[in-house]
Amino acid sequence: MKEPDYQHTTAGTPNGRTSSWDKMSLRATQNAATLPRFFRIPEAVAYSGVSRTALYLLMGNGILAARKSGRATLIDRESLDRYLDGLPAAEIKAA
Repeated sequence: MKEPDYQHTTAGTPNGRTSSWDKMSLRATQNAATLPRFFRIPEAVAYSGVSRTALYLLMGNGILAARKSGRATLIDRESLDRYLDGLPAAEIKAA
């Protein structure tokens, strides 16, 4: 499985790192046909914007389906999508 290239958007960041906005855009720009069925933890973080710690808590509570392949933890993309789609809408009020 080819590692996604997140570095193409780092030119505008002061420290040369990819911003969280750039990582979260992965989910918006890729369609389901081009995405893998399972994500490793760093890929799931980049895809969802959910922290590594939160992903482990969600897996531990049975909210996210995960598998082990050797030492690698693989998160099922469909279960991650269901979790994200089930989050409540943000209520942001103007100041």
